[in-house]
Amino acid sequence: MSRGSAFVELVFVLPLLLLIVAGTVELGLTFMEYNTLRKSLRDAARYIQDQCMYPAAPPSACYNDASSTLAIPASLLQEATNLVRNGVPTGGSPLMTGFDTVTVTNPTFMSLIATDGGWQDHFTISASFTHTVHFFWYTGNGLPVSIPMTVSETMRLL
Repeated sequence: MSRGSAFVELVFVLPLLLLIVAGTVELGLTFMEYNTLRKSLRDAARYIQDQCMYPAAPPSACYNDASSTLAIPASLLQEATNLVRNGVPTGGSPLMTGFDTVTVTNPTFMSLIATDGGWQDHFTISASFTHTVHFFWYTGNGLPVSIPMTVSETMRLL
């Protein structure tokens, strides 16, 4: 009699164990995509910082003489977006499945007063991505569950 009860217990416990394993794998995939998005956005911010560096005066590439403000050219924003999506400024293939849909916002600039009384220019850039659950969690209407991810990075212009 005990042999039959072990099988019945397995039938009740196995779906729960499989659900826990699938949930753990899905959580790991979600964190992996978030980390990849965060690191690639940091690389894009550093790329913008490198392209906009100025030793003595603001460069023409990131400085709007007409309004005396900092601005990112559209070509540099496209290179930064490609860097987030593909890991390289031009060409390449997506770093992860679905990363071809990542959207990168135009950086916002702000000037902060440094401790020595001088100005320091900073910019903030953000990226958005929607993670779609890979396993079998579905809403009542049969559509896959998706998790929106937004990350931002602030860098100082040197």
